[in-house]
Amino acid sequence: MGTDTLDLLSHPPLAVIPGFLFPLLIWLFLRQLLGHARELEMHERELVKLRRNPSVIESLLGGDRQVDMKPVLPEISIGPKEAPVTLTVILTFDCGYCRTIYQEVRRLLDRYPNLNARVRLLLSTKLLESEDRNTNQNYRIAAAMTALMLQGRHDEAVRALDDWFLQPRIRSKKEILKWLHPYESPIATGWDNAHNLLRHYNDWTKQNDITDTPTTLLNGNKLPIEIRLSDLEYFLMRRE
Repeated sequence: MGTDTLDLLSHPPLAVIPGFLFPLLIWLFLRQLLGHARELEMHERELVKLRRNPSVIESLLGGDRQVDMKPVLPEISIGPKEAPVTLTVILTFDCGYCRTIYQEVRRLLDRYPNLNARVRLLLSTKLLESEDRNTNQNYRIAAAMTALMLQGRHDEAVRALDDWFLQPRIRSKKEILKWLHPYESPIATGWDNAHNLLRHYNDWTKQNDITDTPTTLLNGNKLPIEIRLSDLEYFLMRRE
């Protein structure tokens, strides 16, 4: 066997080496990925535990998250008014995520009798001061629900909320007009009072630096964005 042959055996060409190493490299790469995945999964589990710990939730409340709930304003209330836990949700009608939040609040109310939810409807200052507000659909929807509540027709106000936020999203002008039709009478008789309360809601959000919807308050404290409504189940269980 010649010297050249021996050199080839002891030092195979570079083109041959990847063929031997390729399965090993793939295995090493996958092992690293699996290791990262396990680590991320472990961290996620710990984060979920932390978010769902009632003590952690309580520690995140208070301080600059405390919202001044005065003056006491009329609100659409669902669930026992004397419940130890109150969720206040600030919603607008053209916000897709507000729909999701309302549905989640409704689910919690169905499961936990120790929970009360209150709804405040938010409209922009520009809309409230507009001379054309009487014909604005969002304004008329808010006025309908608010007027019903102020006229003592509380159950109807809750049904109106459910009809809007629990049903498939209403988009066309024709669908909105159809939705509004049963509420034209309370709007007509309670227009001024509804308008005044909607202005009070707007002023209150400004005073408390509430700029986004939906905003959720837990016993008068802004719920941290790290805490999801579903995390509150453990907090509510502890108070049953």
